Amino acid sequence: MSEAGEEKGQGDAHVKYMKESSSKDEDEGSKQSKQATEDEGKLGGPRFSPPLYRQRYMFCADILEKHGIKSVVDFGCAECQIMMYLRQVACLERIGLVDRDVVTLELSKHKIQPLITDHLDPRDNPLTVEMYLGSVTDYDPRVAQCDAVTMIELIEHLTEPELKSFPDAIFGRICPRLILITTPNADFNQLFPDLTGFRHWDHKFEWTTEEFQNWCRAQADKYEYDVEFSGVGMGPPGSEPLGYCSQAAIFVSKSPTSSSPLLPSLSSSPPCDGDFKYTLISSAVHPHKTEKFTLEEKMLLEVNYCLNHLSKDPLYSESWENAVLPIGNLHKYVKLKELFKTEEDLRFFLADRGYPLTPDSTSVIFRIEEEGEEEEEEGEGVEWGYQPMEPPNNDGQFSDAEEDLLPWNPPESEECWPEIV
Repeated sequence: MSEAGEEKGQGDAHVKYMKESSSKDEDEGSKQSKQATEDEGKLGGPRFSPPLYRQRYMFCADILEKHGIKSVVDFGCAECQIMMYLRQVACLERIGLVDRDVVTLELSKHKIQPLITDHLDPRDNPLTVEMYLGSVTDYDPRVAQCDAVTMIELIEHLTEPELKSFPDAIFGRICPRLILITTPNADFNQLFPDLTGFRHWDHKFEWTTEEFQNWCRAQADKYEYDVEFSGVGMGPPGSEPLGYCSQAAIFVSKSPTSSSPLLPSLSSSPPCDGDFKYTLISSAVHPHKTEKFTLEEKMLLEVNYCLNHLSKDPLYSESWENAVLPIGNLHKYVKLKELFKTEEDLRFFLADRGYPLTPDSTSVIFRIEEEGEEEEEEGEGVEWGYQPMEPPNNDGQFSDAEEDLLPWNPPESEECWPEIV
């Protein structure tokens, strides 16, 4: 796209920005709830389940997992609610969280720490989380070389100068291979009867689908990215032409470089200390499993475990000694699917390692584990029941404890029984 065309695309999108942001009274924001995260559920109209903010975070986590992202920086993290979803992305090894509200960050920094369950059931991959005080318009080398950048409902909070300058920092200098941006869809606002103005007191603008997509295409052309559009929060039947309540753009670099799986270490010294634009608020290292087995050992362990587990199914037991286990059913185990891409790979492994197969090579003949020798009965050689008491102590008297252990003999005649009142 030519420079003139780019300016036109951005200029059209800024028309609504200039008109509506200038007409908003500053006192209006102070009267509204100043939560950092938008809550469309309070606007009347369509109700979303799960709440729309959660759908946005789940959408973000799905995109990162789909693209195998190992390191991500989320700008505008606010109360860090996104951390609940990012920690579940198995491929992530480094997370950077950036926001310019120091009070919110200080109140939310506990959310990046490992949970008790993270220690009880550690993740497979290492994970380091770093929280920074900073702005999306500034470049800091500590968040460079990341695989992805996310901006969930952020751009509508930027002033016009910030909106013009941040693409250079993100698209131009960080150059991640994936960028995810979500923002409110102004076309959808007509479904909120209680809404006056924008959805949040701090919004500077809200774009229609056309305005947002024109702006995104201009950035994609300028910085050599492909872009596709999606969103979360569909309206009621009949409102499909309005699009999603929250619209999204996924940018993928046309020439992805071999980005580092981790963000640069905090200990690495930049050319000049002045290059550090952000302030580190908090960091956390999450526990993870330490690899103790070779790939060959892991394959053998998983194969033997799954064979033994599947052999418990009476459907496959031909006798008390052997079970014929279909390789197709064996390959359905999640762990074996991860280790062997195809059923044929698993069949080759079994044959190569000497596992007996049926003549047509479709099943494994597995010897059912015999029960161990019956354990010797507990207390063997000991006569159960009353045992002779140990001799009394030296003074011929039993202690209180010893008296408690004495066998009780009932009175010989009924006359000796105590009278029951």
